[in-house]
Amino acid sequence: MISRVKIAAYNKGLVFKENRYVKLLNEGSHWKKSGEDVVLCDMFKPFTPATDLNILLQNKDLADALDVITVNQQEVALVYENGQLYTVLTNGKYAFWKGLVERKYDIYDMYKAFTPATDLNVLLQNKVLASMLDILIIKQQEVGLVYENNLLQTVLNTGKYAYWKGAVERTYSICDMAKPFQPFIDLNLLLAHNDLAERLQIINVEQEELALVYENGLIKTALPAGQYAYWKGLVKRKVVMADLSKYEITETIDRAVLAKSELQAYRRVFNVENYEKAVLYVDGKFTKELAAGTHYFWKNEAVITLYKTDTRQAQLEINGQEILTKDKANIRLNFTVRYSNADIYKLLENKDYEKQLYVLLQLALREQISSYTLDELLDKRDDISPMVMNAVKDKAFQLGVTLLDCGIRDIILPGDVKEIMNQVLIAEKKAQANSIMRREETASTRSLLNTARLMEENEMLFKLKEMEYVEKIADKISSISVSGGDIVGQLKQIFVPAKKG
Repeated sequence: MISRVKIAAYNKGLVFKENRYVKLLNEGSHWKKSGEDVVLCDMFKPFTPATDLNILLQNKDLADALDVITVNQQEVALVYENGQLYTVLTNGKYAFWKGLVERKYDIYDMYKAFTPATDLNVLLQNKVLASMLDILIIKQQEVGLVYENNLLQTVLNTGKYAYWKGAVERTYSICDMAKPFQPFIDLNLLLAHNDLAERLQIINVEQEELALVYENGLIKTALPAGQYAYWKGLVKRKVVMADLSKYEITETIDRAVLAKSELQAYRRVFNVENYEKAVLYVDGKFTKELAAGTHYFWKNEAVITLYKTDTRQAQLEINGQEILTKDKANIRLNFTVRYSNADIYKLLENKDYEKQLYVLLQLALREQISSYTLDELLDKRDDISPMVMNAVKDKAFQLGVTLLDCGIRDIILPGDVKEIMNQVLIAEKKAQANSIMRREETASTRSLLNTARLMEENEMLFKLKEMEYVEKIADKISSISVSGGDIVGQLKQIFVPAKKG
């Protein structure tokens, strides 16, 4: 029996008889024989037959009508229709009808980076494709590293990159070029990659070395022994290598840099004030004398010791010294001495030089005091200090000390002696007062006698003296009542001297 089959527009018909391909039917009406089956196919869709595609493609008419895409293991195919991404194909064999659309496809190796000819951002709008890719965005001043099976594969500059997931064990690292390069695997292995090696500045610091890293003229860090890597090109970098096996800093390093906290763990610092003298010993041996200022040395196995002494005037107090005088009076003295440290080398040769100086002064003071009686001591206390100073001066110089001056500050007497001394003092002062009173009385009597002699010899002087006393009396009288006869004559008798007969 024969029947008619109509193939609609944009469709194809596949004729099978007993499950075997017979022929391909295009758009239009066709006769179908008894026992034949017709399978209709939409040309806008991929050709997905129920029969093995490879067997069907043995028929030339069908093979000529199809675009066949073979995608191998670890490959991906992108199919474009009319310039737009249509589908993403993984491992397999695919067929699409020709002639209806402009079709193009690209096959990519999943072991390699995905580098499409079209805009990556547009392609990533396809969710299937986006889910199959690792996307890397490398910003300015960054470098991207791609590792495959823990081996560095690629170095990436600024940009956007895509890699297929699943083909290999792939890891990524994005590095800031402003910071040191600190890889998670051995640096020497990475330096076998020429592209990376050209981008890095390698600093190898040996044992007993220190690398001072400057960036744009400013100290950035100090690096101990080890291997370090920095990215080239972003900053102007300079490295100064310092030899830590020497304690002295012979490298050209600014003192302001040495004072930075970055070098604190690697240098020693000593300060010598203007009023100090200092000597430097290295491993117990004298090395040199240091001037006033701040001195820096590298920190290493050498033992550095700085001995300093203060050259300013100092004062030593010798208080509460109980001493017997020549006449067995038990007194206590407070003695003071001013000195200066003159020779630091002699000071270092003498242990506890201040204690030694104290004992020298104490012994000299006892020796001088014991040769005087109490009265002599009180009278000649100012003479004792120079004697003590002369007795100690040479020995003090051997200690490295120069004596400037000294003196007895206090002489403290026992209570009973103090009471006796007070009584003697009171008696002496009373005697002095009596003597002064007697001298004054004698002088007063002598003055009266001389006045009387003068008035006796000169009657006018006598009258003047009388008038002086009358004046003094009149000053004390507020009013005078006069009565009687010849008042004027009586006044004349008082004030006018009588004529001698």
